[in-house]
Amino acid sequence: MIEILAEIIAPVTPTQKSFTCGVVLRDEKVIEAAPRVKWMKGWTRDAVRDYCKMKGWRVIIVTRTINGRFMSERVIKQIEEKLAYRTPQLDKPMAHIVLSREDAEELVTVWRALSQSHSPSTS
Repeated sequence: MIEILAEIIAPVTPTQKSFTCGVVLRDEKVIEAAPRVKWMKGWTRDAVRDYCKMKGWRVIIVTRTINGRFMSERVIKQIEEKLAYRTPQLDKPMAHIVLSREDAEELVTVWRALSQSHSPSTS
């Protein structure tokens, strides 16, 4: 299970005041949303990102946990980038990254969780 707390920051525009609010995503879906964006509940991560981009809002990841364990954004970003680049024949990542022992241990946990969340459902 991957849980993300994201902050949405909307700048001042001629038609709106500036605001900051948050959403919580679990396994790529919004499960909690601040009153200002309560209608986002149930949205996917991609839908939130696309909508905020269209509105000119910024989205910042505040924290992320995988199976209840806090993970560094740097390592998760590297892994997500590698997951996105796969060979069509082998469906395996084709990139190398150099990590410390601590990051390597974290990588194994993150890799497993992200691989499960990115794999197609068998049901």
